[in-house]
Amino acid sequence: MKRYLAALCSLIITLSALLCSASATFEIENTATSEISLELTTSEKEDIIEIVKSLPLSERNSAFIALLSYKADALSAQIQNTMPLHEFPNYLQNCEVEEDVLDEIVVVDENTYIEFYSSGSFIVHNSYTVSSTPADETTASLNSGSYCTATKRSQTDAYNMFGYIVISVWAEGYFEYDNVNAPTAHIYDCKYEKYGILNAWDVQDWEEGTPSNESNKTAKFYGSGNFYWGITYEGNGWKIQNKHITVGYSCNKSGVMTSILEGFDYS
Repeated sequence: MKRYLAALCSLIITLSALLCSASATFEIENTATSEISLELTTSEKEDIIEIVKSLPLSERNSAFIALLSYKADALSAQIQNTMPLHEFPNYLQNCEVEEDVLDEIVVVDENTYIEFYSSGSFIVHNSYTVSSTPADETTASLNSGSYCTATKRSQTDAYNMFGYIVISVWAEGYFEYDNVNAPTAHIYDCKYEKYGILNAWDVQDWEEGTPSNESNKTAKFYGSGNFYWGITYEGNGWKIQNKHITVGYSCNKSGVMTSILEGFDYS
């Protein structure tokens, strides 16, 4: 069972849904005694890449669930066959935590990349234009010779091996620039959101800002924090991932914006 720990941590996120499901996911036949592979197959990775290419963010989660949720059903059946569900938290207390391992990074295009992990989980980083102009009245009060960039968003979404989204981290904003001085960054929206019944992620040292650097005539807006992937149950916790995530954009004096593609710190 220890080899399933990473998967079980993610399974907790969807456990309530599984318990309430009218399809009785714990009664699947012929899965309790077979070994369940939670790693993504080559075909599944290709399907995930195609979903990212073809669907907007708002439609991806349902597509990922349709592709991968069969693993949650199979693993639930195996757990139920092994022990009563109410004993699962006690079992976790006696398990050694195993850290997830980065398997592969796929660059979809210049604004999108995907990180695949050994547990079957994956992370998608996106950078895109929200609107060609700022959404406020800044353009009406610009000094002569000043301009505004488009409004852009940088977002990182983490999914578990069953296709369910676990966390989103994003920063959205724009810059004022004049081709001479360091730009001025404006941030509209910068935050993170955790999903799931239990606390699937812990976040520390979260910060956001709009610093400028006059020496190299650049500025940036960003959100950044340390994210710990695990579960908490009645005051006890298990951490299996530790990732530093930064999202945002930088800009030079000429208004050229670059996504801060610091999805994770691998050092």
